[in-house]
Amino acid sequence: ANEPDRLLRSRTYFYPVAVIFSPFNINYHFEHHANFSVPWYSLPAYHKKAREIVPEALRPYYFHNQYLMQLAGQKPLPPANPPKREEDYEAEDALGGVPVTA
Repeated sequence: ANEPDRLLRSRTYFYPVAVIFSPFNINYHFEHHANFSVPWYSLPAYHKKAREIVPEALRPYYFHNQYLMQLAGQKPLPPANPPKREEDYEAEDALGGVPVTA
């Protein structure tokens, strides 16, 4: 909730009965936050394009399909090495090359 980057606050969920429990493609949450102007009926096509752009290592974090974890209400695990943001590099430079940890 404290993450300023809207893409890091959202995920897309896939489960067998998504059509029943997630009308209007609401399960494509990451894609919706990536581009609010995409209409609900175009989110599946937008998802296909997004999967090509998101690095392989981050896909399980953004595109969540672990059904049992979802049923238990657990969030997906964050990536082991999350990508650095511009401000991380700036902070490292200010600290003389010392890595910034969250």
